[in-house]
Amino acid sequence: MNPFRLFPRRQSKRVVFVLGCQRSGTTMLEKLLGRHDGVTVYGEGDRRAMRVEAFYRFREEDAIRKLIACARTPLVVFKPLNDSQHADRLRELHSDTKMIWIYRHYSDTINSMIRKWGENQKRIVHWIRDHASGERLRSWDGENWESIFAERVSPESLRMVRELAGDDISYEDGAGLVWTLRNQIYFDLRLDQDPDVLLVKYEDLVSSPEAGLAGIFRFIGLDGHGDYVGEIAASSVGKEPPPVLAPRIEELCRGMLERLDEAMTAGIAGSAAG
Repeated sequence: MNPFRLFPRRQSKRVVFVLGCQRSGTTMLEKLLGRHDGVTVYGEGDRRAMRVEAFYRFREEDAIRKLIACARTPLVVFKPLNDSQHADRLRELHSDTKMIWIYRHYSDTINSMIRKWGENQKRIVHWIRDHASGERLRSWDGENWESIFAERVSPESLRMVRELAGDDISYEDGAGLVWTLRNQIYFDLRLDQDPDVLLVKYEDLVSSPEAGLAGIFRFIGLDGHGDYVGEIAASSVGKEPPPVLAPRIEELCRGMLERLDEAMTAGIAGSAAG
């Protein structure tokens, strides 16, 4: 069953989705928002909202509808990270919806991926290379962990993976491709053109937490953020040496980072003009 059919309109609640590439600061933001008295949070490990046994995927519409309706706070936050590729469909879950897409420098994200998952990123790009085609790219429900990352991959991205994901690709290069694919979703779904989507750069948030949180709270309609600033530290930025990437992977990641930075700058300028 398609879990993203349009819900009945509930004007009294606002729903916020925290999305992005894995290991980019989504958990940090989820926990910060969860401390606010006006927020109910359902993280990716919350079985009420996520099918933890099925690769942490979002539950069906009836379950989500009930969670939104029963929430005692005006703002309900979900972090369906493994469904970021369905962000446009998630927008249909509720009439008053905001989204926050977080991105982090590829070097620190890759290091974090390798530290947590080892060779998994290499397996992901090999699975996409060998199995992703046609209907698989439109899938709602990945049959395994690797196939989740193939959902809604564009033909251009698939060609890129098939060209660059050789049998001898390193773990780091595999993670670089995954980082690029996940952030490409932001542009493929035209979230950069959606005024209800806020693009947040992890490094900016942790280096200037007061300004960063003020902008996030203002965007989603929350008051106050000062109590949280002390919990954000910039120590994770550049904590380890940058990973050694193949020249073409490095160029690919750098290009995506520049594109994200430009989109964020354009969003800030547009917000100020408005």
